[in-house]
Amino acid sequence: MGTEIIETSSKKIVLQVLTQLAQLSFNIALKRMYDSATNMHQDAIIALKNQDEESAEEVRKLDDEVDRFSLYLMRNLNLALENTQILLDSGLSKPSDCLGYRTVVKCVERIADHAVLIAKKVKYLHSPINDKIMKEIESLSAETLIVFDNSIDALSKRDYNSAEKVAASVTSVIEKEKQLMDSLKSDENTAIIKLVLEDIRRTAEYSKDIAEITVDETVQSVIEEF
Repeated sequence: MGTEIIETSSKKIVLQVLTQLAQLSFNIALKRMYDSATNMHQDAIIALKNQDEESAEEVRKLDDEVDRFSLYLMRNLNLALENTQILLDSGLSKPSDCLGYRTVVKCVERIADHAVLIAKKVKYLHSPINDKIMKEIESLSAETLIVFDNSIDALSKRDYNSAEKVAASVTSVIEKEKQLMDSLKSDENTAIIKLVLEDIRRTAEYSKDIAEITVDETVQSVIEEF
């Protein structure tokens, strides 16, 4: 059915020629989309740290590939709603799965969008960010990406308990973001830093939304165990 980009970062692009529409299962395609969004976030934080506008521009370019994954997945989800064979070939079990997974795809797309927003702020920095503050931003970013990873992992494994734990992790990210916000001293970069922290927090919140889809999809099986 054509060539699709299945893995991207600022350093490489991996292509795969698809001979069938649903050759990539939903979970595999979503994992590729997740990898791209994660790489974008990491690269945006590095660009922020180094005030590297060229690297920041590369992050913005990678967003186009995430959008392509989103279109590919949405197209297959729409077809799966109408065709049982495509549904099964995509690795899904029932039509209602498609509705929740549409939300998941949109959440990953939004996470990539927030990576772009971080990258766009690089050019507005007046000077390098204070080392102590930058380390705290990096720490919060790393914790947020762990939450994102856990939400996708719980979804792929249909793990109710792991999905439930994501909510607590997101609460921790939000609390740390607020503490860091409150500790900021006013300087020429303060406004930019606050916006970056908001982008990181929103990434965690979208990860929680993904986990909630898993909870909704698996709660019935948990109830049946009792």
